[in-house]
Amino acid sequence: MADCKWSDWTSLEGVSNDDVPAPKRPGVYAIRYAPGGKPKAIRRAFGPDRHGILCYGMTGAKLRGRLRDFYGAALGKKAAHAEGIRFHKLKYAENGYPLRSVEVRWQVCASEKAADKRERELLNNYAERYGEAPPLNRQVPARR
Repeated sequence: MADCKWSDWTSLEGVSNDDVPAPKRPGVYAIRYAPGGKPKAIRRAFGPDRHGILCYGMTGAKLRGRLRDFYGAALGKKAAHAEGIRFHKLKYAENGYPLRSVEVRWQVCASEKAADKRERELLNNYAERYGEAPPLNRQVPARR
């Protein structure tokens, strides 16, 4: 989408504590595992995801708040973020995916509708390439 541009990859921890300001606008985001800033491949059904993508998400409100919610939920704090809760409950941090090595990037979109459409594209493209959704996403959305 022309109105959605990716930011650089940055520390999720840095976004959570405001060292790196994330926008207060609608958009999509990608969260990856990248120790030392280098993505680590994750085994998938159709071959390794060399980008280390853990999940894609979107918000129709504020990216900054949504990313903080993921981080808080991943730490086990009360926060409404399904993928963050999954990260914590499945003990990703204890099984080789420490939060300090998790990075995020985002695309600001013009509206909630544009962000929703972009997230669907990202998830469907990932599933077509790797045969399944990213590890923290539950499912691939139906195409519309």
